[in-house]
Amino acid sequence: MEVIITALYAYPIKSCGGVEVKSTELLNTGMPGDRAWMVIDAKGVFISQRKYPRMACVYPSSTADGVFLELRKGSQVVSRTTKPLQAKAQPVTTKVWADTAEALPADDETNQWITEAIGAAEPLRLVRFQEGTRSPGQPDRFGTHSTMFADAAPYLVTNSDSVAALNAKLAEQGCSPVNMRHFRPNIVVTGVDAFAEHHYSSLRHPVTGARLALVDRCQRCSIITVDPVRGERLANAVPFKTLAELNSMPGKPKAPAFGVNAILEEHSVAAVTRISVGETWLLE
Repeated sequence: MEVIITALYAYPIKSCGGVEVKSTELLNTGMPGDRAWMVIDAKGVFISQRKYPRMACVYPSSTADGVFLELRKGSQVVSRTTKPLQAKAQPVTTKVWADTAEALPADDETNQWITEAIGAAEPLRLVRFQEGTRSPGQPDRFGTHSTMFADAAPYLVTNSDSVAALNAKLAEQGCSPVNMRHFRPNIVVTGVDAFAEHHYSSLRHPVTGARLALVDRCQRCSIITVDPVRGERLANAVPFKTLAELNSMPGKPKAPAFGVNAILEEHSVAAVTRISVGETWLLE
């Protein structure tokens, strides 16, 4: 089944705003810089939009030694910082669910900025992943593939036709539509029926042979109920309940599914593999 790549997104800081790109390299660990940074609490545990929805309004861009941050309110930039990492930063141990990894903290001024930007009452820290310090978290699902600070797989592939079907259902219920940014994908395709992406095993480039293995459905959490522009939770758990009615996890009727967790197949890892908006790929 031929599909068109319609959008590509990376998320330099876990659970913060995404950066749309036109073309990117595909790595074993995900897109370059994807979830390379993370916000943690005093115990080193990751912080997400589940607790602080305003994280959606922090838009980062990674640089070699730091990160450029903006806090946006609609199209208005209300604050920013360009502080790099501390010159003599000592690694700290961080935790993403059951996995641990070492990370380098940002300077105190940046940490204060991001604490205030997302409206946290507790002091938070921004940290950068230290390569080679996190082991594959779910080898039964993703084999030897590890990520930086992503929850699960290195890639999330979604289908724009599935959003259209969800919005049609929301309209029937008198609810406002949502957009793809609610679901924080890496790769967006079009050209296949709504939710049919769950029934294919791979996404392959027809010329280079680069292949992403489509592992399993992505079970969605409450983050999909956060407005990605305003950084506020939508009323009545939209679209969580409606999505569960329309497309749930196998055997879990109250657990909504959207998108497919994916990994770069081993034979594609050895060569430089790229993906670009507008390309035709094959669902197989």
